[in-house]
Amino acid sequence: MSDPISIKTQSKELKARSVLYQALALFFRHPGKEHLKLLTGKMIQEWRDAVQILNEAGPNGLAKAFEAVARNLETISLRQWTEEFERLFGHSAHGAIPPYELEYGEQHSHREPQELGDIAAFYQAFGLQLSGNIRERVDHAAVECDFLNFLAFKEAHALEHHGEEKSGICREGRRHFLRDHLSRWLPVFTTRLAKHAQGGLYGAVADLAFTFMAEECAQLGIQPGPPDLPLRALGTPREIACGACPINDGNDPASV
Repeated sequence: MSDPISIKTQSKELKARSVLYQALALFFRHPGKEHLKLLTGKMIQEWRDAVQILNEAGPNGLAKAFEAVARNLETISLRQWTEEFERLFGHSAHGAIPPYELEYGEQHSHREPQELGDIAAFYQAFGLQLSGNIRERVDHAAVECDFLNFLAFKEAHALEHHGEEKSGICREGRRHFLRDHLSRWLPVFTTRLAKHAQGGLYGAVADLAFTFMAEECAQLGIQPGPPDLPLRALGTPREIACGACPINDGNDPASV
């Protein structure tokens, strides 16, 4: 059994990971009212503190990557942020940088419904339900990051209050979801994002996301996916039915 100091340290690091996933989810959603809170600086220090906690656990490049994001946030307006977001991500799955898992990798007529079902099953296994309030696919980068935000925080809470056995369930869920989903395509997604952004806020965000994913994979013993997965060709069947909906725990329809 872990001693109280070890549990406190582990919980602190898990909450820091949760905060960074929350940050990435915010950046990968279309700018709106919640982003205005960020531009006032109220959330930036919380993110900086989380980066510092993880940096203390072992140098990882996160601090440098985060400060580049913070500098861009000091000068960008919500209008500029929205314009940059729409230029890069567009208004459909086939923008310059698709923020959807299934837009990357091999094509197969049965791949999409099976993988969307697998992703939704992960969410449901941890008590999260599909929501029809926001029309977004379950393989969207923001939704997947929100799910890992939820899992990391849930793991910390379980470690503090229910012991290592229950926290281990959350840890295995986090590890398996990363291995089977987000870590497989985030490297190519962020590589494309950095190339098209050519600096600016999303160039910095791409670097932060890539660096954080590498650190997460190393911490959990996962091999991240390659940065050169091909995009799925236009014209591939796209019937996604209820898999288009995001998920939530019944309390916040805007996120997981």
